[in-house]
Amino acid sequence: MFNTAGIKNYKRTKSMRLPSMADKLFEFHPGERTLPYFEMVPEQILADERYLSLSRQDQGDFLRLVIHLWTERCRLVRHPGIISENLGMSLAEWEALEARLVAAGLLQISANQHYIIQPELREQYLQTLTANNNKRRAV
Repeated sequence: MFNTAGIKNYKRTKSMRLPSMADKLFEFHPGERTLPYFEMVPEQILADERYLSLSRQDQGDFLRLVIHLWTERCRLVRHPGIISENLGMSLAEWEALEARLVAAGLLQISANQHYIIQPELREQYLQTLTANNNKRRAV
């Protein structure tokens, strides 16, 4: 649903494609900063069984959560009180939503239980950050 690398790399030769960052999603990377935008691929969202398995309200709450994830470099500290307040819901509502999103595979929790991520969004963030940093170095 946030896999823009597949689209952007479509015409690139194999050696020019951006590497997958899947193994580094929970790591902190030097130079992380908030980026001004993210990209969504409507066709991917409408075809994503994980997303479609959610209720209409959960779909909306998930997309609101995505905005908060992006502003925190796609790796939220797993503090239920703050997250529920940011989303305008009760603590119990957030905990139930988090459980449903994790069960659906839309969110992942770090091994130490301190962070949550949306894997494809975090990978998009890291790839965009790498590309932007490379452009800054080339100038």
